[in-house]
Amino acid sequence: MSFTEQIQSMMPELINGKTHKQLEEELVAIHKMAGIHVVDGVKFPFHVLKSNLEALRTFEVRDDDVFVVTYPRSGTHWVSEILKYILQDGRGDFDRTFISTGLELTRTDDPKDIESATPGYKIYSAMKSPRLMVSHCLERFLPPQVLTKHPKVVYVARNPKDVLVSWYKLASFGNFSELLWAFCLSKIPFGGWFDHVLSYWNRRDDDNFLFVKYEDLHKDLRGSIYKLAKHVGKDLPHDVIDAIMERVTFDAMQRTYQQLEEEGGKEGELMVRYKGRPIIRKGQVGDWKNNFTVADSALFDKIYALGMEGTGLDFDFEYDFGFITGGHNTVLAAPHTFDPTAPRSQAAVMSFGEQIQAMMPDLINGKTHQQLEEELVAREKMMGNHVVDGVKLPFQAVKSNLEALQTFEVRDDDVFVVTYPRSGTHWVSEILQYILQDGRGDFDRTFITTGLEFTRAEEPKNIESTTPGYKIYAAMKSPRLMISHCLEQFLPPQVLTKQPKVVYVARNPKDTLVSLSKMVPFWNFSELLWAFCPGKTTFGSWFDHVLSYWKRRDDRNFLFVKYEDFHKDLRGSICKLAKHVGKDLPDDVIDCITERVTFNAMQRTYQQLEDEGGKEGKLLASYKGRKFIRKGQVGDWKNTFTVAESALFDKIYALRMKGTGLDFDFEL
Repeated sequence: MSFTEQIQSMMPELINGKTHKQLEEELVAIHKMAGIHVVDGVKFPFHVLKSNLEALRTFEVRDDDVFVVTYPRSGTHWVSEILKYILQDGRGDFDRTFISTGLELTRTDDPKDIESATPGYKIYSAMKSPRLMVSHCLERFLPPQVLTKHPKVVYVARNPKDVLVSWYKLASFGNFSELLWAFCLSKIPFGGWFDHVLSYWNRRDDDNFLFVKYEDLHKDLRGSIYKLAKHVGKDLPHDVIDAIMERVTFDAMQRTYQQLEEEGGKEGELMVRYKGRPIIRKGQVGDWKNNFTVADSALFDKIYALGMEGTGLDFDFEYDFGFITGGHNTVLAAPHTFDPTAPRSQAAVMSFGEQIQAMMPDLINGKTHQQLEEELVAREKMMGNHVVDGVKLPFQAVKSNLEALQTFEVRDDDVFVVTYPRSGTHWVSEILQYILQDGRGDFDRTFITTGLEFTRAEEPKNIESTTPGYKIYAAMKSPRLMISHCLEQFLPPQVLTKQPKVVYVARNPKDTLVSLSKMVPFWNFSELLWAFCPGKTTFGSWFDHVLSYWKRRDDRNFLFVKYEDFHKDLRGSICKLAKHVGKDLPDDVIDCITERVTFNAMQRTYQQLEDEGGKEGKLLASYKGRKFIRKGQVGDWKNTFTVAESALFDKIYALRMKGTGLDFDFEL
């Protein structure tokens, strides 16, 4: 298999819900619209005319020329700025139009202006020596005289994860996973990152070539400036090096480019922006963590290992400049300095909520915590969410319902299924009803649309005309199967005195949160994560909810089960549930139940209920059009959590679960 075929075989069959064929067709349409074309097997943007590339074959190179060559979004402007300062002996009064030009480019934002614009190679031809020229050319497209006249070539390489994220932000590509697919398979302009970087890596020992890494400039900016100066034959005094260093920090570069934009008119805008988006963006190592999901990162790591094997080249994908944390396709700033692993004296004066708050980034999705709080208050007011005894609840969980539960008449043969939302409620309830019905499937499933504390209405205005869940359950014949998302403090007191059977189902919080996010699509995932961790979502903190029932695990009438254990051993879990509710079922009945409650079987059942059950069927199968039975997987969180979000959550999880004796499987 070729390298590309091996990569293709590693890719998921569906990316963002699309087949590879669909992605190919969409990409062809996008590239056609954008004017992207192919020259010698390499895709180029419309600015790179074939005639420009042909003209480079006879481009006159001078011995004192300096070329800065990069794969796009690899530090072109930064290193070009440094080199220009070096060539000007530290002076900053130089013309920066060379940066908005590219050797192979005809710089214009609109294809219709291409004929009237001057190609980059012609602009460079007219420049006085020493010329500093920039290019994204693959080695084979460079002017041949680069190898015969020995000008200085500086190739800047950046780790591919940060390259891709930077490209994503500049190109404003619709979906990151789709861009990752195109990037890995070399389906984007300027070809494959691996081909580009490795072609120049193979030149690293040539006298006139210098191969530098973007990350090394971050690690040692001063040393990198010396290295660049030496390569271009400049022996600069220390004070000049110091002055250059001050001028090429990220903040200084931003100020310089802001000034260019404000004072330079259209030319200034061309230097600092591409289609309105800033070329100088963040300038970080490791920002990829804020965009790559855990699954994306694991996939790319395999491709990277394959592509770099035996080359002797490797990159830093993060560097300890301070903690870098993130959000889902969003920008998040560095968090506070609270360390959950620090001595207890630091945490002793802080509540869990305060400790979690201290671990959060200052900005989430570009918003401060105060802005998020204000938006949350407004959203909850609009949705009718309210607070009872310090716990946030949806409008369906009316306060009068919770008060009524204090006198709810419990029966000894009752079975309660209690969960935090999106933890397997429907699955385990279905299994238990099969068990209670001795394997028969002709039971009434309306109990699933009811919740003990709920008045099931889709709009607050319908609450008064709808029968509360506890009343529906009160009228049911025994044995009753009842479901609830109640915290332990809200359960009917008779649950503890009459000893009914309680099954608490817990699911790992990452999958819980992702499943919850699919039911509330109006939330940005990073903002939902911010709200979920300290318990600002409805039904309160996942940690408080789960741990309150975990403490009851040794009570005879309580059974604490994990969603993940059902995936590991469905049959064994069914037997465990049956034993808890006092049902001794023969093997053939257990086998029958096992077949009926697999994910695929559940999907078929609920689809049939929706198709045939009218309004009640839709209530059984979905909430506001979003299906209750979605994926039923362990580890799907990897497709949503970014690497940074996962690392942040792991710290919060470790903090809250420490000393509890409870842990979860986050993948199988």
